[in-house]
Amino acid sequence: DIDVVDGDGKLLADISGDGGSAAETALLTQTLTGERITDVLVEDREDTTEVSITSAAPIASVRGNILGAVQMSLKVDDDFLRPYALEAGLAAYRNR
Repeated sequence: DIDVVDGDGKLLADISGDGGSAAETALLTQTLTGERITDVLVEDREDTTEVSITSAAPIASVRGNILGAVQMSLKVDDDFLRPYALEAGLAAYRNR
């Protein structure tokens, strides 16, 4: 997921099309103060918990004026973890 907002926090681009979560929106708003942030977001959904790794940074002019912000996140789900689980399983198998 990649989101871009202008200096007023208005969404300019949403690559995933999901509109972002409340936690991602709060992160972008905080980034508009000039702060760079990397975090792990944990959000409870209807019957599951979603975990994502996210990072946000301000977009500034050469004079230092904050023009907007960009936020990128990646969900930590089964598809993300599968290669690592497979590798861990193979390592455990090899070490028997």
